[in-house]
Amino acid sequence: SLYGGTTIALTIPNGESPIVLQTILDGILPKLIPLGLTLG
Repeated sequence: SLYGGTTIALTIPNGESPIVLQTILDGILPKLIPLGLTLG
């Protein structure tokens, strides 16, 4: 995955959380990056 989502997820010890977090990050970050570029 892009956006560093995988790296962040792998730091969490819970077995299922990395997958959930990965899905959330993959859904949110692609939206936040253009917003950040617009506001930045």
